[in-house]
Amino acid sequence: MEVLTGDARNKLLHDPFIARLAAGVLLLNLFIASLVWLSLRQNWHDHEQQASLATQNLSLVLKQELVGDLSQIDLALFAVSEEIARQNAGGAIDRKKLNLSMARIFARLPYLEVLRMANDQGEILCGADTGARAAAPSKYVADRDYFIRLRSDPGSGLVITKPVIGRISGKLVVVFARRLNKPDGSFAGAVWAAITVEHFTKLFSQIDVGKHGIISMFDSERSIIARYPEPLGSGVVVGKKYSSPELRQHLQEGRTTATFSAHSTLDGIERMFSYQKISSHPIYVIVGLAKSDYMAEWRSEAAQSLALAALFIVVVLFLSWMLYCYVLKRRQAEEEKEKLINELRSALENVKQLSGLLPMCAACKKIRNDKGYWEQIEFYIREHSEAQFTHGICPECIKTLYPDYCDDLSGEEEKDK
Repeated sequence: MEVLTGDARNKLLHDPFIARLAAGVLLLNLFIASLVWLSLRQNWHDHEQQASLATQNLSLVLKQELVGDLSQIDLALFAVSEEIARQNAGGAIDRKKLNLSMARIFARLPYLEVLRMANDQGEILCGADTGARAAAPSKYVADRDYFIRLRSDPGSGLVITKPVIGRISGKLVVVFARRLNKPDGSFAGAVWAAITVEHFTKLFSQIDVGKHGIISMFDSERSIIARYPEPLGSGVVVGKKYSSPELRQHLQEGRTTATFSAHSTLDGIERMFSYQKISSHPIYVIVGLAKSDYMAEWRSEAAQSLALAALFIVVVLFLSWMLYCYVLKRRQAEEEKEKLINELRSALENVKQLSGLLPMCAACKKIRNDKGYWEQIEFYIREHSEAQFTHGICPECIKTLYPDYCDDLSGEEEKDK
């Protein structure tokens, strides 16, 4: 295809049809891009909402599970307290019977690590543990925080400790303890049950929170009791405090449940978090879904949508280019046609024709030109047409001009006959 001249190309670029075509293609592509953007934005919010609901549901399920476990533990401690009170009312504690009673209660709660009681001096008298061992009298708990608190506060209720190392089991455990009172209300000792931190970790591991999700349990001081997964190894993060500003603000506002998005202070991963307080106890369970996990499907959908949008735009641009080339070719053909017409018009204008009335002398046959001068007829025709003249003498003029020559020619013709 030949290239248009500068004027023709400039004329084509300013052609209203080309302007409308370009504007239409631009608006169509912008419309498709806007639709894709709005769709992706809505899908983004939908995935965020789904992640928020998922964390809320999971944290609620875990809350109900832990509330059930803590209620059973508290009932078990009440049962032991009542048994001790009954035996004290009979005169003295029968350690053998109390051990059997505590063993039966312990057997009903398979997630317990130990179930024990100590007198007012902190000496462990009775109990059971996972090794089916009876309590060793040489062990004391008088220096334990929970024992000190129970002894000093008659209205302490159920005391839940931070994770500590069990002196008999040697494992990292969380202790749930209640005060034992004498008939006069004075301190008589303590009864407690312990659950290993590993038990909570195994419980959390049964819930699918994605590759980078987390489940954790912490106390009112934001100290971690258990976490799954443990990024730094077993028990390493236990006791560390959550320093998330969002979590701290919600707790300071007294909220028992909240959902928020934040970067973890332990591994720096952005997650959608939702926590629940475990009934009236100073324990919280929190579930976090990593943004990189719950937005993975959105990223896949976005890639497909962008690919389709890009394909559509490429097709539109290609078809527009084909239409532009078609119009360009037609414009070129029209230009060539117009050029040919102009050339023909110019040629026709250069063709000299004689028409109309010519003023001619009746005697000498001269013709008067446009300027009023009389010209020989051959000069006039030559000037006003493409005709050319050759000169000769007709027979009549020969007779007139050359009569002798004409007679000789006549004699020769008769002889020839």
